[in-house]
Amino acid sequence: MCYDHLVNSVSGLFPEEQKKLNITREEIRQTVLHSVTKARDYLFELDPTIRKEKLDVKFSVIIEKPTEETHIPISILIQPMTKCHSPPIICDVYNVVRQNALVKDSFWVRQREAYYEKSGPSVEEILLCENNEIFEGGQSNFFMVKGDTVYTRGEGVLQGTVRSMVINLCQKLGIPLSMEAPLLSEISSWDACFLTSTSRFLMNIDRVRVGVKWRWIMSRRMEWF
Repeated sequence: MCYDHLVNSVSGLFPEEQKKLNITREEIRQTVLHSVTKARDYLFELDPTIRKEKLDVKFSVIIEKPTEETHIPISILIQPMTKCHSPPIICDVYNVVRQNALVKDSFWVRQREAYYEKSGPSVEEILLCENNEIFEGGQSNFFMVKGDTVYTRGEGVLQGTVRSMVINLCQKLGIPLSMEAPLLSEISSWDACFLTSTSRFLMNIDRVRVGVKWRWIMSRRMEWF
């Protein structure tokens, strides 16, 4: 398992408290590794078929404010991976972006749930947009293809593991890559768009829906919600 991305996220929380308590990156790495491994083994004990059938699992790491008594208070939520939607894959665009792109903080988790509830269970993902620029998905990264070039926003987004793999692959294969955010107003000229995440890996998007407030900049190819 790759923990670097997770360690980066945990390291970005409560930086002042971590500095005051001399909490090192290596200490965070060891604590995260131990906690996740312990949670994984506990889940395997509860349901041996997960290990036997090599089923995917997902986990969330929750860290509270460090103190002298607790130092690195970490809780782990782990569960079997839920299945993704079957095509057509639908995404809804909302005028919102996360405040801290370096970490998945609990405030953002609560905030995004309101958008998922509004979209409903038939929607695979929400897309975060500001000033006509699509940043990322609520729990994923976002790419767009136009001509022979792949586009994805370079800054202000979560640096996902699969996102990094796609970027590295484009560079290795000589595929033109632009770190400029896809523009919602230019969607009629897009050739394709897709999501990346550890649960979806790479998922093509079939339909993009936008709110009525953006109708004036959109083409007839769009759907409204």
